[in-house]
Amino acid sequence: RIGIEFSFFLSGSLLFFFLGILEDRWIYYALFWVFTGAAFLDKGPACFLNLLGVLPYWFFSEKKGLLKPSLRKFLTTIPFFLLVTLPWVISLIHHKDFWVYFEKLKRTKIITRKAGFFYYFPETVAKFAPGILFVPFLFFSPPGLKDEKERSLFWFLLLFCTSYFAALHLTHAKNHRYLLPMFPILSILVAWVLYETLKAGKYEKFIATIQKIFLILGIFTTLSFPIVYFFLKKSLSLEPILLGAFGLLFLAASWRERKILAVFVTPILIYLYINSAQAIRNIKASDYMRGYMAIKNSGFTAKDVAVYKSCGNLREVMSFYFNKLLPCVDRKKDLKAFKVVVSEVKYKKDLETLGIKNFTVIENHEGEHNKDYIIAFIP
Repeated sequence: RIGIEFSFFLSGSLLFFFLGILEDRWIYYALFWVFTGAAFLDKGPACFLNLLGVLPYWFFSEKKGLLKPSLRKFLTTIPFFLLVTLPWVISLIHHKDFWVYFEKLKRTKIITRKAGFFYYFPETVAKFAPGILFVPFLFFSPPGLKDEKERSLFWFLLLFCTSYFAALHLTHAKNHRYLLPMFPILSILVAWVLYETLKAGKYEKFIATIQKIFLILGIFTTLSFPIVYFFLKKSLSLEPILLGAFGLLFLAASWRERKILAVFVTPILIYLYINSAQAIRNIKASDYMRGYMAIKNSGFTAKDVAVYKSCGNLREVMSFYFNKLLPCVDRKKDLKAFKVVVSEVKYKKDLETLGIKNFTVIENHEGEHNKDYIIAFIP
């Protein structure tokens, strides 16, 4: 998903902004705007979320005795943002189908996922585990930084995370993927404060207890995965054995050399194994994937498939799985050139008039029958 790319560009822009503060060189401010422009190409105006770190830091740098950014270099390098974005914007506006696209965009409902005000609190706990266990250290045991550069970096990262997290609660829509841009920055902060805490010898019993719990979980998960695989698949391949062996060896090495690594490696292994087990149990998890697999397993390819009178979302998603834009056919007589037809359930009677009797109905897994569709095999 583009959320991962967006997070990379947003994090990169923040990195170069701070390097600009540190080195006082215009090239880093220019790269800040280049990465902001790249983020714009991914998510549009959301690229300016990086200002949630820039502007608060600018304000606090006066009061906290931190390194100060250069306003002149920051403003004079803005053209680099335009250099990245304008070619795309101009090309888009001059595209022959731009206004058709624009009218459709205005009628399209986007960012429709709604949730309660406190939605992001449990989501952050779940998605940032186990690092979330050490986030309180940022406030109760912040590193005692005497160096001006380190102190400036710490405050810059912390201000971005807190400002960004607060701003998310004010948005109309809620989605756990919107937390992604915050996690790389928060990871650096947690690793930093954890390192300083361990070096100072604080909370040793608490950290040791967490290490033991996660080590036991990691070993149990690693050893049990081949067994779970066999139970679900009724067979055993080399993949789960290698995954199990690798996980066990890595956990053992982590515990022996860098004990705290076991705490962070274990959840990754657990997530990997759970996702693998789910995929084994239900490889057709997606409703559209189920249809694609039904067609593929019958020996047909993209050139054999047409979409009948369903030229919107159904065509787009099925085309994604076939890695080719499927033709959309409006007239029944044109279907004779194909071997398989995909369409909405409401067009089933139309297809029956062609003598088609072999139908497969793909039902929506959430019971939304308006999203059901059919696959018809033309005799």
